[in-house]
Amino acid sequence: MNHAIWTLRAAFTCLGLMFGTWLGLIPWMRDTRALTHEQVGLALLCAGVGGLLTFPLVRHLLARVGSRRIPEAADIDGVVRRRWPNAFALRIWNRF
Repeated sequence: MNHAIWTLRAAFTCLGLMFGTWLGLIPWMRDTRALTHEQVGLALLCAGVGGLLTFPLVRHLLARVGSRRIPEAADIDGVVRRRWPNAFALRIWNRF
């Protein structure tokens, strides 16, 4: 198999693990924040609607500037290196 197929498989595997972990934490978040089912449902609905609203924007950006420049402009690599390890450490620390 070529590199593109393995990259796509890795991306879907990572996204599946991420969403599976995130969805498993919804009851814990609801209980610790004392949220109602309606509030959690509204938050999930707003996240989905926000995603649907940004799809056309991303399509136009991809056509205009290309797929290489969008992550560079958003500094996605920098965000991952700076914020994700700290967020993970805080999550582990708050559990104890």
